[in-house]
Amino acid sequence: MNIKFNFGQFVRNVTLLSAGTAIAQIIPLVASPVLTRLYSPESFGLFAAFMALISSVIPAVTGKYEVAMVLPKSERIAKELFSLSIWFGGGVSLLYWFFLSLFEQQVVDWLKIPALQDWIYFVPMVLFLSGLLNLCVYLGNRYQSYHLLARSKVIQALCVVFVNLLLGWLGIGFIGLLLGNFFGLMVALSYLLYKQKNLLMDVHFKWTKKKIVALKKYYEFPVFSASFGLLDGVTVSLPIFFLMSGYSEAAVGYYALVARIMNAPFIFLSTSISQVNLKKVADLVKQNRRLDRYLLKLSIGLLLFSMLPVLVLLLTAPSLFAWVFGEQWRVAGEYAQILSPALAFRFVASTLSSTISATHNNRYGAFWKVCAFVSTGCVLLYFTQFADIKTTLYALMFNDIFLYILYYALIFKAAMNPRKQ
Repeated sequence: MNIKFNFGQFVRNVTLLSAGTAIAQIIPLVASPVLTRLYSPESFGLFAAFMALISSVIPAVTGKYEVAMVLPKSERIAKELFSLSIWFGGGVSLLYWFFLSLFEQQVVDWLKIPALQDWIYFVPMVLFLSGLLNLCVYLGNRYQSYHLLARSKVIQALCVVFVNLLLGWLGIGFIGLLLGNFFGLMVALSYLLYKQKNLLMDVHFKWTKKKIVALKKYYEFPVFSASFGLLDGVTVSLPIFFLMSGYSEAAVGYYALVARIMNAPFIFLSTSISQVNLKKVADLVKQNRRLDRYLLKLSIGLLLFSMLPVLVLLLTAPSLFAWVFGEQWRVAGEYAQILSPALAFRFVASTLSSTISATHNNRYGAFWKVCAFVSTGCVLLYFTQFADIKTTLYALMFNDIFLYILYYALIFKAAMNPRKQ
């Protein structure tokens, strides 16, 4: 059957959300040349280590019930999934606090971060609040409140940059970066909770038969998506952990700036399209419509978009970083030049990854996360012990290309074999 896809509403939703995300990305980018002169590479390295302790657990903190909340037609089930997300987030954050209490010294010694020792118990609280903010974002996605989500991203970015600049000017060091992130998180969360309060009026946290039914019906999300999401979060944070343990704080700071700046042209569009794609694919599956033509058209567009930033980084990264951020950051440009070829592969596959959840094929995503963890872990374990940092980065780049080609193949397989719930 010849199916025509209407991209009108899809494009409008993406445009609205990506505009807010783009502004939220541009704000810290504009401030970065000032921040790199107020904070040293070592400060950026310490902040990256702190955030890695959080980001490694964030993908699993609410059990992926926030993703499941977008899918059901029933409002009652969606509200039960919202409350389940908060229960799950509280439990995971508490367990993480116990873990850090038991292994605090081992974590500090392995990562060589004694300066963070006084702040390490701050990690579980920021983790829970980050999970709650992500939950509110998915609530807005369910009700297509994209204008609200766009504003929250801009507000958060403005708050982070303002505090970072103020505390950097006062010479506080990496703690200024940490407190800026926390302040922005709190303001964005407060804004979304206030604006969505009417949607949350009939959310109940008491354990009832309805909640247990919802928990069982969407068991794949905590069992597969969340558990392997945790593995994925650890995988993403592995470079920071291993680079911190194997090289200097300054080297980690260079890498952290590269990861932040190099992905900026992609993140604002990737996050927006991924969220809208989740809803779009879920709707197409409910209508028994084919996904191959839609997915291929979107893939080609994403690939073409990624080409220009990759070429710019390949040709000019060291000089560009030195000019924009200061001569001391030229080394970061050299890192960016090494890592840039993998960007296009990562952008396409990561953006379309919500297709796996929307088609209820979470096992495919779980399989890829295991492959990524094992492959990345082995590469870093070997090269950080026996090679200089640039050789390690080359190894990471080729590892990423292989992994994201595999990821895209699994995404397409999921789209061709959707499973209804």
